[in-house]
Amino acid sequence: MPDRERILQALKSLSKGTRARMLLGFDAFVDLIVRPIRTGSAIYPESYYERMESLGRFMIERSGRNGSLELDIMRRKLGGNAPNVAAALECFGVSADLIGPFGEEEVDPVFRRLEERGRLFSTGNPGLSYALEFADGKIFLAMNEGNNFIGWDLIRRRVGLERLLELARASSLIFLVNWSELPDATSIFRGFLEEILPALERRLPLVVDLADCTRKGIPQLLELLQVIRSMAALAEVTLSLNQNESDRVCRALRVPIERSEPERAMLVREDLGIAAVAFHRRDESHLATAAGCCSRRTILNRPVLLTTGAGDNFNAGLGLGSLLGLPPADRLFLAGMVSGHYVERGTNASLPELIRYIHDMWVHEERQR
Repeated sequence: MPDRERILQALKSLSKGTRARMLLGFDAFVDLIVRPIRTGSAIYPESYYERMESLGRFMIERSGRNGSLELDIMRRKLGGNAPNVAAALECFGVSADLIGPFGEEEVDPVFRRLEERGRLFSTGNPGLSYALEFADGKIFLAMNEGNNFIGWDLIRRRVGLERLLELARASSLIFLVNWSELPDATSIFRGFLEEILPALERRLPLVVDLADCTRKGIPQLLELLQVIRSMAALAEVTLSLNQNESDRVCRALRVPIERSEPERAMLVREDLGIAAVAFHRRDESHLATAAGCCSRRTILNRPVLLTTGAGDNFNAGLGLGSLLGLPPADRLFLAGMVSGHYVERGTNASLPELIRYIHDMWVHEERQR
């Protein structure tokens, strides 16, 4: 069970300021958050396609014919796993050094808020992603642009190995994210394994997020998992997986599908030999460590304003828990709270907002008992 007072005291300690820095990369997108219109128009939308199935039926019925679909643009925002994680953690005072495609000639204005506390090292132009929001999930229509060309050689040329080592040595936390959408991402993970992590004086917390890895084959996934296995000796690795990703990893590692979610998380952690494995899904989340597996159910039937970036905020909460030195159950709870606030309010939580949200959540849970 999470310890309420310990979590709140840890969060309140951040109000005095923190010198923590993080290094993360390597993707960047400009996200257009859109809702597909069922009837009406963007000027006067009468109804939206609320669930994926309803839009799927519309498209199937148009097979062999033509059809049109209007999208209502709700928001233009920074996107990509790394920028979303950085935006969440910077709200708690953690500075970020980001590597990714933020603009070739100049930084795209959508990312400039990240320069208020951190530094951006650009590798090219950002991708553009239409994020279709539904009540039961989201679909990204992505044009990857500069993300398609990022690899370890490009990063070494643009940033420089000495600068990379300087950034890593100054960091308290490292995020390696969005392996799926970067064609040469495995080279980046291997570069960190071979050239960065061995040069550090201490084992840092390192959070890995694969993103929806169905576009890459099982051999590619197994190659990456072997790299992650090797990182276990050099860093405190946490592998964070949503439902699609956990199913894919379990299939690759031949973890029996009939086992419970906590058991599967434990088996993945044991196979890889890393510090922790998180499974997070819409209705529950689990965090497996050497001490066992803690679980938490998500309170459903609460307002959902924005889901694009929810997993990134969950990972930001995991990372924040590591920085604060919290035990697994507290880290899992904090991850759920950071993500929950984002989904319900549609924005990253500030420190006072997160503390207030946690208080409100505890009151709600006590009333439900």
